[in-house]
Amino acid sequence: MNTGGESEQIHHLLLPQEIITEILSKLPVNSLLRFRSVSKSWRFLISSKHLIKAHLEYSKKNEYSARTRIISTTSKFGRSLCTFSLRLLLTKPVFRGCPLDFPINNYAGDLCVVGSCNGLICIVEDEYKFWLCNPSTREFKQLPPVFTGLGSITRYGFGFDESNNDYKVYAFLTRVFGNRERRAMGRMYSLKADSWGREQELFVDGSPFYAKDCQLGKFVSGKLHWISLKFEIVRLDLKSETFGLVEGLPSCFEGGSCPRLGVLDGRLCVSCSYLNESRFDIWIWNEYGVEDSWTKFASISYRLGPLSPRSSPLCVLPDGDVLFNRGLNLVIYNPKDKRFRESYVYNFDGDRRVDLYTESLISLASDDDGEYK
Repeated sequence: MNTGGESEQIHHLLLPQEIITEILSKLPVNSLLRFRSVSKSWRFLISSKHLIKAHLEYSKKNEYSARTRIISTTSKFGRSLCTFSLRLLLTKPVFRGCPLDFPINNYAGDLCVVGSCNGLICIVEDEYKFWLCNPSTREFKQLPPVFTGLGSITRYGFGFDESNNDYKVYAFLTRVFGNRERRAMGRMYSLKADSWGREQELFVDGSPFYAKDCQLGKFVSGKLHWISLKFEIVRLDLKSETFGLVEGLPSCFEGGSCPRLGVLDGRLCVSCSYLNESRFDIWIWNEYGVEDSWTKFASISYRLGPLSPRSSPLCVLPDGDVLFNRGLNLVIYNPKDKRFRESYVYNFDGDRRVDLYTESLISLASDDDGEYK
């Protein structure tokens, strides 16, 4: 039986809460989920907005730690999802991805990774059923149906509206009306409201907007971006929910072909092909909103290496190498000596989109104030 003196001694051994929070913010999500069962006070602390925010901020500052992971679809046993650590990719040429306990694993239909933000992933099933999930906490949410009637969903994007602390999904719809007229429409889903906004016909600068094929919206600086059929970069501001054009495009839009958008180091990038020269160039927008801040990052030949015009850059690694998705495997390219090395991941299917995400404690459920932790 403890005496009062012993209890007081134990009390003085306890660390201040801010020190505990700093320590916990540096631990992986799996450990924190286990620690929630230590006591009610620990469960309260680990579930608090303050710790969740501190944990996410630490993860973002250390983006090449074990917390940075890659998610992709896999078709080895039906259609499912797998994840693996970016650090593992850098140390092993061959390894196996970890299956994700997604509610519709081993599904015979089609899954596609739409995008990631703050550890949350957006998935679309069969091109019309949307899901949000946090792979780290194994939390999943199927979104309400986006529309009924004649038509199809053609493009989509996922991002975070920081001003309203809200995660949003945007879907492009091609509507077919009674006279067989087709119109480009769009709807925005708000996680905070858990509903889709009303359908709106899409116009950019007074003209109907149609995105190019096989495009996912790229999220940068609070906006989603697509390339239009007119070879313009169209952006959707998630705060105002309005469309606009990116002015001052890189020169590759004039001489190159098949422009594709991406994100490198948190900056918007464009890949353009030069088929006659068997190469593609990557341009990066160094300062968002500054027209003349586009610079050429790399010029890559696909005549001598494993990459092709469809290869998508995923991230810039700490040593300056670039990680590419090449369908069934991943390629690391060294822009200094122009060398390639490939990594093979069992049960990996990059053809259906690949994305990076940071492990986080962000929840899909809001608190009583409608805030997401």
